[in-house]
Amino acid sequence: MQEVRRARWKRLKEVDIKQELTEMLGEHAEFRGLQKPALEAIMRNESPILVIMGTGAGKSLLFQLPAHSQKSGTTVVIVPLKSLEKSLHERCQKAGISCIRWDTQKSDRMAQIVLVQPESAIGTKFAQYLNRLEGLGQLDRIVIDECHTVLDSRPDFRPKMKEAGAVMVKRGVQMVYLTATLRPSEEQEFMQIMKVQIPPKQKFRAPTTRPNIAYSVVEHKEGVDEMTSIQELVSQKLQQYPAPAKIIIYSSSIDTIEEIGAQLGCHIYHASIGSAEAKSGIQERWERADGQVVVASNAFGLGIDQPNVRVVVHVGPIYQMAAYGQESGRAGRDRQPSEAIIMVGTGQ
Repeated sequence: MQEVRRARWKRLKEVDIKQELTEMLGEHAEFRGLQKPALEAIMRNESPILVIMGTGAGKSLLFQLPAHSQKSGTTVVIVPLKSLEKSLHERCQKAGISCIRWDTQKSDRMAQIVLVQPESAIGTKFAQYLNRLEGLGQLDRIVIDECHTVLDSRPDFRPKMKEAGAVMVKRGVQMVYLTATLRPSEEQEFMQIMKVQIPPKQKFRAPTTRPNIAYSVVEHKEGVDEMTSIQELVSQKLQQYPAPAKIIIYSSSIDTIEEIGAQLGCHIYHASIGSAEAKSGIQERWERADGQVVVASNAFGLGIDQPNVRVVVHVGPIYQMAAYGQESGRAGRDRQPSEAIIMVGTGQ
């Protein structure tokens, strides 16, 4: 079956990627940042490839377009969060790409893109599925999305990301790593964890700054309590950015999230609010115009791709800049002027 794959890769190299982009996204679509050179490397079957592009810069196109251009073959995408998996699934379907979310009960299904959680990716059932794809000559590439999360992998937080990364590279197919938050100083550690060496010519690092986002720090007014300050700020921003514009308020404290949510009468989202279905329901209601504001923990981060988020507010000091970059990057994904505000107590 290697002949089947070789023939498919030969055809892929001959694809006009600009024409393919137009077919996917319309005649006015243009490549952004480093999308074009990164795609050209992917279409040449170079491996491994590392792409660092800012939040909202269009990293998912790097596996969507190659899959769209091939009528057979499968791209496996490992995603670290259910919300991200759901968002990618919807975007692939919208682009006319056959895409499935891995389900052990439906392991005979095939598609151009298969989305899988790291915990499932290292399981026996999924290994058998990959073996079958390889046997048929259909496994083209493995993509690890938000690959920077392997640096945070620990027993109580995304514990299987490291294992999934190390297992997948043994498959011997093209490996593509995508992220918005991998500092140059972390590249060596990242490659050690993933057990790969990535040549400089196969690294694509674009500026991750977001010029359409205005960053600011706001102190609580002297003599005014925190909740009143938050309420005043949100009221002001709702007037400035009327519906359907959205606002996300982040806090690291569940008690604070619930208190702000009760004060504002809006959606709340954190790890303890219920099942995955309950969380998905909250996200869907917020996205579909049922209220403009959500108060959330960092669980409401990766995979939130709502284009019209105009304001992201963080309540309290920032302790981890990589997480802040991801969370503040939920704003302005439609490239319209937006704001990221940190609210702190006086003198903090």
